[in-house]
Amino acid sequence: MTTVGNTVRITGTFKDWDDNLSDAPDVKLIIYDGGRSVIEEIEPEDIDHVSTGTYRYHYIIPESPPGRLTFEFSSPSAPDGPIVGRTEVDRQW
Repeated sequence: MTTVGNTVRITGTFKDWDDNLSDAPDVKLIIYDGGRSVIEEIEPEDIDHVSTGTYRYHYIIPESPPGRLTFEFSSPSAPDGPIVGRTEVDRQW
């Protein structure tokens, strides 16, 4: 469980069809609330490129809206085709 007000490190990895880490252009991070409404969209220039195929963003868990959060890393123009990955976290006060 994630606590409201804490900073979390969100990491996304992208792989090619051969399961090798691969850089993806135009990586985007979208954060949704439990009702799948967008809370925030993080643009590529604000996401850290850590190493080949690995991207990171530091995010402060908001108090509102309550409930689950979904983090979605995507790249619409990845070399092997568009790719989307999501993970959910519960948060507590």
